Order: sequence, then C-alpha cells, then structure tokens
Amino acid sequence: MKNKAIPVWLLKFDRGMFRVMKGVSYVGGFAVIVVMLMSLIDVILAKLFHSALPSATEWVTYLNILIVYPPFAYVQLERGHTRVDLFEGKMSHAVSKTIRIISLLLATAVMAFLTQRGYVVTMSKFLSGESSSVDAFAKMSFKIWIFGVVYTVGCGLGTISFLWSVVREFIGLSIYEPKGQEGTGDKEVSE
Repeated sequence: MKNKAIPVWLLKFDRGMFRVMKGVSYVGGFAVIVVMLMSLIDVILAKLFHSALPSATEWVTYLNILIVYPPFAYVQLERGHTRVDLFEGKMSHAVSKTIRIISLLLATAVMAFLTQRGYVVTMSKFLSGESSSVDAFAKMSFKIWIFGVVYTVGCGLGTISFLWSVVREFIGLSIYEPKGQEGTGDKEVSE
C-alpha cells in the first residue's frame, strides 16, 4: 500500500520548526556555562578570600529557568521524552498511535496552562517591579520578570512543539525518527 505524499512546504516547515527549537535550546546550554562559571568563582572567592560572590545563589536559582525551559521544546521534538517501549511494543499500531496522540494532546493542554499562568505571574512581577532580593543589604539584585518571560516563552514553545507533534502523527511524520533524519518521515515528497 502506497502512502499519501507529503507536500514539500510541510516538510520545509517541519525542518524549520526543528531549527528554531534547536536554536532556542542553545540558550539553555549557555546558561549551564554561566552557572558553572559563577559557581567556580563563588567557591574560589569563598575559599581564598572569605567572601562570596554577591547574590550568586539567587542568580544560579533563576538561571535554572534558562537551563530547563528554552531547550524543552527541542528536547520534546528530538526524542528526548520518555516512552514505555516495553508496553508500546505489545500494542497494535492503531492503539499505540491513539495513545500517543491522546498523551500529546494532554501534554499540550498542560503546557498551554503553564504558559498562561506564566504570563499572568510575569505581568504581575513586571507591573510591581519586584526584584530578586528582599535583603536590604544585598549588593546585586535583578528584576524577576525577566526570568518569567523566559519561562513563559519556553512553555509556549513547548506547547507549540507538542501541537506540532500531533500534526506530525496525523500526516505520518513519525516523532520517533532517528537523529539526523528529522522531518524526512517514510512518506513520499510531492513537489
């Protein structure tokens, strides 16, 4: 049985989606480097000079948002999520696909909710002008809403990636393709 051809524009959109999500994921990699350097500097200052890096704990805490949320969408599209292969291998293709679609739709709903809540909280922090430090003696403080924006955008991209995974399931581009083969699927390409 021959599969229906997938339009080239849809495959190009799919590849573009992967490129955008991958580009955004580099923000998380950069944040990891910053956290490592801050931790190193903080330890050196504490051990050698008996003085810690100002607000280092707060910075590292908030930088964890950058590590987790921007790369989330790419990790989801690139097989980074967990499946129970033992059970899925025993199911028929139709049951397996149905369960995948339902779970992707549920994940989309959860991420959409987190995006909406992130927006509400971020706007609240922005309007109040809340800073990271409540300590009057803190040497460094920063606006919390900046990290709220990162969280909200990361969750929004996660919502988009889950929705796109549902579309990929319906058009036949498997979301479980080997690395390097994303966006190719096993269907014909129509010009």
